[in-house]
Amino acid sequence: AVTAAVAIVVATVVVVVAGARRTASAPDRYTASVGGDVDAVVQQRSGAPLTDRIAALPGVKEIAAYTFVFGGLDNPRHTVPESLITFAGVRPLSSRLIAGRDANPNNPHEFVADRSFTKASGARVGDHFAFRSISRAQIASGQGFGGQPKGTAFEATMVGVVSSPDEINSDGTVAVFPKSLLHEDIGFVATVMQVR
Repeated sequence: AVTAAVAIVVATVVVVVAGARRTASAPDRYTASVGGDVDAVVQQRSGAPLTDRIAALPGVKEIAAYTFVFGGLDNPRHTVPESLITFAGVRPLSSRLIAGRDANPNNPHEFVADRSFTKASGARVGDHFAFRSISRAQIASGQGFGGQPKGTAFEATMVGVVSSPDEINSDGTVAVFPKSLLHEDIGFVATVMQVR
């Protein structure tokens, strides 16, 4: 009886310690699953993204750049969150694809969204949204917010869903279109580049 009681206590302690170790190592395991930590973040405040120039620097092994664009989505069947932030580029290095696929770099009308977008809107891979944007001329004349969209407009298709630790620290939802969207008449500003 004493041996059985000791065995139960020891087994309980071992299970609790193993669970605690697994929980404590979760952030490191997630970081490793997406290729490790990002070594640098380069922020460009304006102008066309300098991604190719940064990628050509010695020591740069991998880069993910995304540019904030003045565009939004609409769909009568889905409630698009007001907190939606739209980017053109590639998804962050710290993210991973959890459904569907990455957007085709040559098709500017495809996008991936984060889990918070799909939860808020009820959208699924394959759903279509109307995309409307503020033109470059509108941005140049100071009409970035509140103006009637006069830029590129098209039907966009959500082709993938991503997960990122950034979702924990942000109230925003994110949609990422390919960099080729920047070739269309759409206003854009800052670019963020994650570098390894």
